Amino acid sequence: MKFRDLFTYKDPVREFYEKQEIYPLSEMMAGLSAIPEKEFGKYAFFRDPLERRFSRERKQELTIRALECGSEYAQFTKKKYQDITAQLAAQRLGVSVSYPERPSNGGQVLFARFTEPDKIEVYLDCVRKGKLLVREYGLEMVLGEIDIRELLLWHELFHVLELRNKDTIFTKTEKIELWKKPFSNRSVIGCLSEIAAMKFAAEMTGSRFSPFVLDVLLVYGYDQRAACALYDEMMECIMENDD
Repeated sequence: MKFRDLFTYKDPVREFYEKQEIYPLSEMMAGLSAIPEKEFGKYAFFRDPLERRFSRERKQELTIRALECGSEYAQFTKKKYQDITAQLAAQRLGVSVSYPERPSNGGQVLFARFTEPDKIEVYLDCVRKGKLLVREYGLEMVLGEIDIRELLLWHELFHVLELRNKDTIFTKTEKIELWKKPFSNRSVIGCLSEIAAMKFAAEMTGSRFSPFVLDVLLVYGYDQRAACALYDEMMECIMENDD
């Protein structure tokens, strides 16, 4: 059962939800953190509405280029600001950062949000739950000295940089033709932004795993079955044989 079919945070598909097996969090984190970052591109593309328009080879190529984009922007940011924190970087960029407990509209669980042009919210409830899980399950050995709030903020700051460089940055200039001429319509490929933002955040924090891993960790703090369904979905995408 696919995570997106199973759980919407408001109305679980009860029959399948109750049958979802619950796995040990430490085992899921150990397994996911050992997966090469480029493999998470399969998961990112799976969640993109345009996923079926790309061949396996094209997805791999775009994933690598998105990772390179995130890394390039991380190296530029490090060179420009040295050992700057995400909060100070936000100030330098003129970005307003707030830390509410939860999203004001309720419903779907969110970890952080960028609202154009210059507002970021990082939700402390999920950060707090994530920290507790790391301590409770001894995940430091797997994830290292992870600062969840810092990582989430760097991720959103990439989207700020992306917006401000939309005419030149790969994640915005790389597009796909949706309709043939004379009714041409070229669209950005949304998942490339997420792949690049994850890479950017990982390099800015020195993370030794792909931040996509946090999707499972942070959802686990709200609903264990939903997190395990998400883990199943990730692993199915990553291990999928396309031959």
